[in-house]
Amino acid sequence: MSRWMFHQQALQEYILMCCQCPAGGLLDKPGKSRDFYHTCYCLSGLSIAQHFGSGAMLHDVVLGVPENALQPTHPVYNIGPDKVIQATMHFLQKPVPGFEEHEGEATAEPSTD
Repeated sequence: MSRWMFHQQALQEYILMCCQCPAGGLLDKPGKSRDFYHTCYCLSGLSIAQHFGSGAMLHDVVLGVPENALQPTHPVYNIGPDKVIQATMHFLQKPVPGFEEHEGEATAEPSTD
């Protein structure tokens, strides 16, 4: 797969032309009120519409001038890809929690009888 399964330029056009509030912030759709939640998810959607892949597979589509480009956002975690890598590395270094026997408590592991 070399592109998202949606038209990257069309989504950017919709967000920029239909979802901006003149007083600032972004809205869900025309006729709705602006709020922090919809501003966040519109900016996330705009970032995802601008960027696909990474490294040699990077495919950017930025509507208008290059200054319109947002930082890339991870499509699942909604944070920068660098932060996803940092979090993954952090948790890979942690031991996997297991079932431990506590004082006076029976183990949660099933018996092999």
